[in-house]
Amino acid sequence: MKISARILALTLLVALLSGCTSFEREWRHARLEPPAAGQSLAGPWQGTWLSGANGHTGELRCIVTQKQTDEYEFWFKATYWKIFRARYLVTMPVEKTAEGWTFKGQENLGPLAGGIYSYTGSVNGTNLNATYSCKFDHGIFKLSRP
Repeated sequence: MKISARILALTLLVALLSGCTSFEREWRHARLEPPAAGQSLAGPWQGTWLSGANGHTGELRCIVTQKQTDEYEFWFKATYWKIFRARYLVTMPVEKTAEGWTFKGQENLGPLAGGIYSYTGSVNGTNLNATYSCKFDHGIFKLSRP
């Protein structure tokens, strides 16, 4: 391996690991003070995602943070093929319902990730269920409190 290729590989590894560190730090913090069941949408969630287009699946974790009265930030970390990880933020309006909360929004994750992703979901007690779709994929998220 040439020196420039080694430097590039090392740089990419450092970039990937440093991004994971901030999510992991926030994940540990969120798990220390989880909300009481059904009291808040905010906090940690974990589960799986499943593509309806190709059957791929993986682990999924999410940290939900309230930004405004009816707006929340969903910070997802997904595992793909057990070795690849993706992290992304989606800010969505949330509506309180008699059963829990509902949300709907979209985020442009870039052309390599599939462009604009649309999300629709709900939280009932300790379960967060959502659907997602983009130009090349669609599927479901099933999460619960850790």
